[in-house]
Amino acid sequence: MANSKSPQQLNAQDLVLCSGTVMGASFEQLIAAATAGNFDAISLFPAQYQQARAAGLSDAALRAMLTDNGLCIAELDPLLNWVPGHHFPSDAGMGLVAEDEFYRIADALGARSLNVVWALPQRVPEELLVEAFAALCDRAARHDLLAHIEFLPWAQIDNIHTALRIVAQANRANGGIMFDSWHHFRGGVDNAELLKIPGANIVAVQLNDAPCQAEDNIVEETMARR
Repeated sequence: MANSKSPQQLNAQDLVLCSGTVMGASFEQLIAAATAGNFDAISLFPAQYQQARAAGLSDAALRAMLTDNGLCIAELDPLLNWVPGHHFPSDAGMGLVAEDEFYRIADALGARSLNVVWALPQRVPEELLVEAFAALCDRAARHDLLAHIEFLPWAQIDNIHTALRIVAQANRANGGIMFDSWHHFRGGVDNAELLKIPGANIVAVQLNDAPCQAEDNIVEETMARR
């Protein structure tokens, strides 16, 4: 049996296989890919958990698969509906699940963090995002989870500065930023600006490649061209 860390023991030296890298993979295929690549943990889409359970695998079986392969779950990804009164369309094909389902999975399998995304096109008062994120952090803390905002260059939380401002105003010990390199490259913030960001506020990182020149449809590019 391989030695696996608890999710809360993961640190900056541990590598996480992002589920988006193997889009469409089953839970078992995700585990196999992470093991073959010598990763320490995986991120997980709720749909992968739900599909595994529907296929007859119990929570105990899923936990055993993780432990036997020296893996744990880093983040559950993505929580899209977290701002009261503003909901992502259910027919958007994003595998939407309710916030409570993320906590149910975390309680069943363990996880380090919850990845939070504001992907709606409309703008709302920033104080609403701050209040919603603070409340989310409080709920996540009850399940021993960190919560991090992943900024998207086409949405209101469009770069690391905007995300940091919300995290700082929410002022929660378990709140932080998911730094996605592609989103940064397309977000219009100079790399030198990163040196000014407090490192403690970046609690998760996604490294990925991208076309040298941005495409006209950056949403399609981020989903299919990296």
